[in-house]
Amino acid sequence: MDKRRSQPHPLELEKWLLEEQSASERAHTEACLDESERAQHRRDDAALRARLLETCPPEQLARAVRARLEVEVRAARDARRPSRRYALGAALVTACALLALLRTPEVHDGSAAPVDRGGERAKGVGVELRVFRQQSAGIERLVSGTEVTAHQVLQLGYARGGFRFGVLLSIDGRGDVTLHVPREPGESTALSSRSEHLLSEAYELDDAPAFERFILVVAEEPLSVEQVLSAARALAREPSRARTAPLPLATPNEQRSLWVRKIANK
Repeated sequence: MDKRRSQPHPLELEKWLLEEQSASERAHTEACLDESERAQHRRDDAALRARLLETCPPEQLARAVRARLEVEVRAARDARRPSRRYALGAALVTACALLALLRTPEVHDGSAAPVDRGGERAKGVGVELRVFRQQSAGIERLVSGTEVTAHQVLQLGYARGGFRFGVLLSIDGRGDVTLHVPREPGESTALSSRSEHLLSEAYELDDAPAFERFILVVAEEPLSVEQVLSAARALAREPSRARTAPLPLATPNEQRSLWVRKIANK
């Protein structure tokens, strides 16, 4: 008698379809599904997304997502969660809202120029670091120098521009370094296969002073997370350079960065 496999949790299945699982999580999900079930889930997901794109205005769905985010932010604060943490699940943002968030006008940040790779830049075209903020008036895409306050929730994303590997981290005014992609130093630096990607969880700012800077490093070969973190920590110890200087890395790479100005809560 065949032993019936347990089915994956709906959220686990959603993350699998979005290709936002670690290698071990993906293996666990796929162990619960046979080949025909995996194919059927992919067909159903593609059909659903096609229907959403045909029938729902992105602006309307984005408003619903914003309303949900506001509820979750209030709940997080009432529960007195630590302020520096990944606060909100973004895997529940559906196709229309995702497009509304990602497909905003391009904003190029000049605070960290791409590393020169001997004139070869074709694969670097289109690399972008994207940072969004939830506001009462809507979802705002931030540019360098935007004023922010503690406890505001930011959503991070990127366009990989053809590069396969990357690391995304942030440096704050206290000199702390936070790793965003991958989530843990020992995980793979392989980026999402999607050309545009929104991280599965949002990020709530803590009360670190002065600034928060986000840095995306992309490369054609796997990166050493520890080396990137070490370079970021060294830079963080130099406040005069921490906002704008590129990370000193030996591995051929390109970098994008964006910093926000921290001000006191009004």
